[in-house]
Amino acid sequence: MLQTCNPDELLIFSFIIKTEQPQNPKPSRERKPKSLRVGKKDIMKKAITLTILLNMTFFVNAQLLNNSGTFPVDKSVTHLSTNEKIIGKQINSLTEIQKATTHVNFSTEIAKLYSSFVSKSKTPETKANFSTQPLLDSIVTKNVSGINSQKEVYFYDTNGNDTTYLVYNWDNVHSKWSISSKQKYVKDNNGLILSFESYTWIAGIYFMGSTKYENTYNSDKEVLTKTVYQWDILSSNWKYSTKSENAYDVNKNLISTIDYSRDNNLNVWNESTKTEFYYDVNNILITEINSNRDILTPNWINVTKDEHKVNSIGKDTLVLEYNWDNVSSIWSISSKTKYIYDSNNNLTGFENWDWNSDTGTWVGVAKLELVLNSNKMLLSSVTYMWDSGTSTWKGFAKTTVSYYTNNLEQFMITYKPNGNSWLENTESESIYDGNNNRTIENSYNWNLVTSSWDKIQVSNYYYSLNSTFIPSLIQTEIAVYPNPVTTELQISGLKANSDITILDMSGKIVYSQKYSGKTIDVSTLTNGIYFLQITNISGRANYKFIKVHTK
Repeated sequence: MLQTCNPDELLIFSFIIKTEQPQNPKPSRERKPKSLRVGKKDIMKKAITLTILLNMTFFVNAQLLNNSGTFPVDKSVTHLSTNEKIIGKQINSLTEIQKATTHVNFSTEIAKLYSSFVSKSKTPETKANFSTQPLLDSIVTKNVSGINSQKEVYFYDTNGNDTTYLVYNWDNVHSKWSISSKQKYVKDNNGLILSFESYTWIAGIYFMGSTKYENTYNSDKEVLTKTVYQWDILSSNWKYSTKSENAYDVNKNLISTIDYSRDNNLNVWNESTKTEFYYDVNNILITEINSNRDILTPNWINVTKDEHKVNSIGKDTLVLEYNWDNVSSIWSISSKTKYIYDSNNNLTGFENWDWNSDTGTWVGVAKLELVLNSNKMLLSSVTYMWDSGTSTWKGFAKTTVSYYTNNLEQFMITYKPNGNSWLENTESESIYDGNNNRTIENSYNWNLVTSSWDKIQVSNYYYSLNSTFIPSLIQTEIAVYPNPVTTELQISGLKANSDITILDMSGKIVYSQKYSGKTIDVSTLTNGIYFLQITNISGRANYKFIKVHTK
């Protein structure tokens, strides 16, 4: 079903979504603080998350983001293609898998593979020419009876960067849209995220913070620091949580990441974990070592080590993971991950194994098999989990994708295991306009009784040509005053044929009229902060004003 991930659900999968990865298996330019990321011993969960999610569709209207990036990553308002939606809501169903899974090594090859799928299948609105192409304005989802279910609304700045994302759920009792969550982000002229905040609307009363972080970058657009905040319920404000600092060598290789935890009582940062990266003469990652800070001494204590074996073009073929044995002061093998490629060096799968020190044997954990077409786009993916009872691989999830002749996704079908065969589970169908913008997405569930697909909902996509951002022309020509205001708002420089909308802090529309050239009566509004939105053929402009008591 079409759902929207809350920001916390996206922390895992966003790590693996990058706009482009280097061919060499270097580490991400930014790493999640140890206190937030899955421990290196448990890194398999990231790969398992990807493999499982690559095979399960829960039609999520989540978003990409962070071309710099890693954890935690927000839900960007650049809308996902069908392929990307595989990654979403299924995270909620990973609990049992993760409990049963010890660890899997994460390779950037998987991220590169995924990036190749989504970049080739992305609809034009994702990377539209800002000056000429329409931007995604909103998505409205209804059930098969035509009853509203969910609405997503997108706002952009003058550079076409998404700045605000609002999610509404339909209130059947009051027959209106009710705000559910919002996200705000600030980006620089290069589209790099400077700050991100996400909030959840609680009980129709107030917005409670979910996630906030701030990034700084060097001249190479690589993350230097990431500061993460947590929401303090008592003060209803953000407090420091964790921080990470990255260091690079002259070849722009990430050579270390130090993570800090925050002591808000003493107002100090304490070092907690460190990851060091080592490269060969060709700048290919060969070793990474993770350590924890000893709280009693200034020493770093080894925890895990990864050794990368690569092929002739620098792609991972085998990653060995070791745990540090404090008693004997040696590295002990714990797991291995083997990566498989076709003749064109495209990743077509991997296998992960745990080392059983008691029996001296390797035990399977997870396996992924991929089939690509000639355009390196995903045709099918199958995930297997190890059956300890039979010591064989058992099918866990499967996905198939078909495309139109222009390489846009048409159908995506997910399957669940049924003995030694597969049973249809869910299906999505995407329909596009003449500009290759997705306009309709139909979602289906498989009916076991009738052996046919039952439509469960329809999502309609709406676009605006240069109308979901704030054009500089509107910004410079229009003035809204006074601010604060008591009874009447004045608008100067605005021409006719404009729509005026006022929203409160919850996103609720409290005023909506065609502009008549007269003042706007706001005397009946309760005191507080409001947003005035002006929309016309030139674009959309947003203004914030404060309503106060009449003196």
